[in-house]
Amino acid sequence: MVKEDNRVESGLNALDIRDLSVKLGNAEVLKNVNLQLERGDFLGIIGPNGGGKTTLLKVILGLLKPDEGEVTIFGREPKKARDKVGYVPQYTDFDSQFPIDVMNVVLMGRVGKLGFRPFFSDEDKKIALRALERVEMKDYKERKISDLSGGEQQRVLLARALTTRPEVLLLDEPTASVDERIKTSIYKLLKKLNREEGTTIIIVSHDIGFLSSYVEKLACLNRDLIYHGGSELTHEMIEESYGCKMDLIAHHHHTEVEGGHKT
Repeated sequence: MVKEDNRVESGLNALDIRDLSVKLGNAEVLKNVNLQLERGDFLGIIGPNGGGKTTLLKVILGLLKPDEGEVTIFGREPKKARDKVGYVPQYTDFDSQFPIDVMNVVLMGRVGKLGFRPFFSDEDKKIALRALERVEMKDYKERKISDLSGGEQQRVLLARALTTRPEVLLLDEPTASVDERIKTSIYKLLKKLNREEGTTIIIVSHDIGFLSSYVEKLACLNRDLIYHGGSELTHEMIEESYGCKMDLIAHHHHTEVEGGHKT
């Protein structure tokens, strides 16, 4: 079995963004964004549609190059740190004519680990099954991905990201199409990954109630990033981010027994 534990040295920030600006055409989508996260941080990002949240994730992934500023992941530029990062995209419909099953979708997350091997190993398959088990989708492994509901597909995409054993996990609206029970299970799984494995997590979501109940830190992004290093969401942060006055959205109240944490 190939040993994959190539964790970077301690002391480096998991994510370091300094003076980041991005333009798409003539529009400045991100302006002077600064953000530093340590290993094991759990950050939620809210903000209006078009505020630059997905663009920020693409920059962190190395898919977009900043116009100004720099981004590093454990001291490396994003393209050189992709082996450290897992990504769960926004829900997308799968082509019903594409006959791929759930197991093979999840195994796609192991492609970067193949090296010169032409086929997935037994170890790859064990890792994929374990990932499916963690998101409660193991019994669906032989089902066509296109036959699943939106929420089920989203959990499969999360399992695919987990097969890379990421040190930094990025999620873009991962619970937008799931019901309350599945949403809770996903957030609890993320909390467990964060606490027990030290995974640094950044989750973009409009679900302020769930975010404020599970994450440790919150930021608002609307071209500029408003971030105070804590999980408290104030009227001022929301109004500054969304550009209008609004009542503070009521939080869901969750109680977690694990770790004695109560929210």
